[in-house]
Amino acid sequence: FEQQLKQQVGGNRGKSTLPVACAQMEEYVRANLLDRNSLDVEALLLACQEMSNSAPAGMQSLAGMSGQELLHEVRGAVGDLASQSGHRAPQQEHWLHFLRLYTRFWKEAH
Repeated sequence: FEQQLKQQVGGNRGKSTLPVACAQMEEYVRANLLDRNSLDVEALLLACQEMSNSAPAGMQSLAGMSGQELLHEVRGAVGDLASQSGHRAPQQEHWLHFLRLYTRFWKEAH
């Protein structure tokens, strides 16, 4: 799994199609993550990387995690949001909340 993850992300280095403007990032994540209600590996890894870069020292540990560990953390966070709001499984509103958190960190970093 982790090897597949690295191949998928590593294969896009240098020719990434990820947008850089915040509005474009929201549009990208909405189209590729929310509309499918699925896990977009590249978007989530970028989000974790940006959060790690712009967060206080307590979150710097994200930078040292493997791809699989990052996904585990993200899934855990989304699962927590789901249980807190009475849902048994992550739904679009939870991905949207994650997107809002990511966007906030992204704006602070840029």
